Amino acid sequence: DDRKELDRVIAVGRPATFRQRPDKQKEDVRGQARRIDYSTATAVVVLTEEAHLWQAGNEFSGHRIEYETLKETVKGYKKPDGKERVHVIIQPRNKNDADSTP
Repeated sequence: DDRKELDRVIAVGRPATFRQRPDKQKEDVRGQARRIDYSTATAVVVLTEEAHLWQAGNEFSGHRIEYETLKETVKGYKKPDGKERVHVIIQPRNKNDADSTP
């Protein structure tokens, strides 16, 4: 734009990938999909088609996965035709990590 600032990123591939290290975290958040959209205004990464996201040992997959980078939250959506489910694998918390946020 006129401000010479990045507003949006679109990556397309088989798969397109991304990686981010959240503040104060030991592990990267990784994702892959056929299309990845990132909006700097909302700080949301949207993975669509064969979407897969790995976050602190947890895994999310489905047609559409939304990752809110500031809140470190994940939302999963099935295909509009309802033929593909969202799959989630959540690791149990370690007792030593009870006070930390994943």
